[in-house]
Amino acid sequence: SGRLAVEVPADAASFDAVLGVPHGERAADAAVTTTFGDPATSRSSRVVLNPDVFSTLTPLGRRVVLAHEATHVAVDAAASSAPLWLVEGFADYVALRDVDVPIRTSAADLVDLTERRGPLDRLPAARAFASSDGRLASAYQASWLACLTLAERDGERSLVRFYRSVDRGADVTGALSRDFDLDRRRLTELVARRVSTWAR
Repeated sequence: SGRLAVEVPADAASFDAVLGVPHGERAADAAVTTTFGDPATSRSSRVVLNPDVFSTLTPLGRRVVLAHEATHVAVDAAASSAPLWLVEGFADYVALRDVDVPIRTSAADLVDLTERRGPLDRLPAARAFASSDGRLASAYQASWLACLTLAERDGERSLVRFYRSVDRGADVTGALSRDFDLDRRRLTELVARRVSTWAR
């Protein structure tokens, strides 16, 4: 309909209740995009803010979070068949595209992880986005840098075409090869090399 629904629960307990998750399970999230009703049948999504986290963000941080979640709503991410690294990386690409912050600054957690554990050796798996061991931010940043790398390699239109085709069920490997002449290993290497130039 062109309208974006944003729900603002009164507190963290209400945030958990709205999402139907155990207390504290999504405590690190500033916001979540979720469907109205049954995710299996609903085609309408809304953004739910986590007041305990969202209230601590700067105005720029709030803008980025809302742009990220609004992108999820716009592309119906809740129903996507694409891997999470692409779903989350694409949303961050949109959210950060016009933000005047150095790339290295936006990738600070991934740089720190690289310094401590070595270069990225694979794109984030789904479980990385549910982690509670401090690597959640680096998973988002690696995914974002993968999408940024694709856009820089062959243009934003190619990134959008790639996202749409994978979102509709196309094989990631085949789509990467067709649109960018890359495979996952090579894309991972390009991201890792970029981050390694910032690491000590």
